[in-house]
Amino acid sequence: MLFQRIIKVDINGVGKTLEYPELKIEFEGEFDDDNEPDEFTIMIYNLTQTTINKIVEESDISLQAGYRDDFGTITIGIIKDVKSYKNKADYITEILMNTDNKSWNDNIVNKTFNPPITAKQILERLIPSTSLETGIIQLTDNKVYKRGKTVRGRISDVIKQIAIETNTNLTIQDGKVNITTGQVTKGFLVNAKSGLISTPIKVDKKDSDVVCSFDILFNHNIKNKSLIKLESKTFNGQYEVVKAKFNKGFTITIEVKEV
Repeated sequence: MLFQRIIKVDINGVGKTLEYPELKIEFEGEFDDDNEPDEFTIMIYNLTQTTINKIVEESDISLQAGYRDDFGTITIGIIKDVKSYKNKADYITEILMNTDNKSWNDNIVNKTFNPPITAKQILERLIPSTSLETGIIQLTDNKVYKRGKTVRGRISDVIKQIAIETNTNLTIQDGKVNITTGQVTKGFLVNAKSGLISTPIKVDKKDSDVVCSFDILFNHNIKNKSLIKLESKTFNGQYEVVKAKFNKGFTITIEVKEV
C-alpha cells in the first residue's frame, strides 16, 4: 500500500494538477480545535521555473492525498507564503497554506440584527458572505439576543466571538465552517491491523482533556473531532480526536480525549 501513494495539489492559475509520483511531493500540518485556521506546508521538488512563477500568494489551493484505491481531500484554503530554495541536488518549492480565505480574512461587517434573534440565525446569515460553505452548526448554548445584536469588525473575528459566546468550537474543514461540540466526521477503528504503528502513551496537559497520543498510518479521513475506537495494549475504548498532526512520512500523530 505504501508504494501506491497519491498526492495531488491544485492551485488556481497553475493550469494543471501537480501530482505524486510524477513529482516528489511532501506535506505536513495539523488540525486542532483552537478556533484558528489550520496550516499545512507543502514541499514540491524540482518544478520548472514557469510553474513556480504561477504559484503566488492568496491563490486558492487544495490538497488531496491517500492511496490508489482510497484518497480524498485533506484541506482547502489559500496560499499564505511561497519560497523556493536549493537543497543538495534538489530545488524545492515550499508552499505555506491555511484554511483561511480572502473574504474570511479581509471582509468587514457592520450590521445590526433586529430582536429577537438567536446566535444560530446570525451565523447562518454571516457565514455565506465569507465564500466558505456553512457546515454543521450545533451550538452548546444557542443564545437569544432579546435586544438584537450589532456586530462590527472582521467577519472572521465576529464569527469566532459568537462561537466563544455560545461555548462552541469553530473548525474550518474542506471549505466548510463548522461550529459544533459534536463530531463532524464518522468513527474509525484503530488497532494494529488497521494502521496503529505506535503504542498509545498517556498525555498530561494542563487545561486539556487529552488522555493519550499515538501514531497511525496515513488516513485521509482523519480530522479533529473524528471518533476513534482504539484497541491497544495501553488504551481501549471510544475517543475523540483533539489534534491530528500529518507528518512527512505519511503518518499521523493523534491526540485524543474520552467521549
